Amino acid sequence: MPEFLQIVDGISQEAIWFDGTVGDNPPGDCPLPRFTSEVRTQAYLAKLSPMCMQAYREGRADILDYAHEEYVAPRYQMARAARLALFTIEYAVQPANIAEAVNRSRALGIKPFVGARSLADYRPTAF
Repeated sequence: MPEFLQIVDGISQEAIWFDGTVGDNPPGDCPLPRFTSEVRTQAYLAKLSPMCMQAYREGRADILDYAHEEYVAPRYQMARAARLALFTIEYAVQPANIAEAVNRSRALGIKPFVGARSLADYRPTAF
């Protein structure tokens, strides 16, 4: 077990499934690729809203080039084995995306926080 797991009591990761863009335009709801094999593919890019695609093309959403679920899942499994509290911070404001982020988080035993990227717009989620 990595040494750091012995001195922390929880782990949080932001933007596993959704993110916003620099300048909060949009403030959230840009779906992130789930796996590295999806990054920059036509199928993934087709999922982006016009605002997310524009931000991506303008270089305000380079996070859309990273598959965080694939990256985070093994680390969360390790943390769960160490009995640490697990959290995620997701940037979504549309009800369907909020529900998706909450459901995916909870399915992995993660407590979600969902709001706008600026964090000024909190969306309550019951634990």
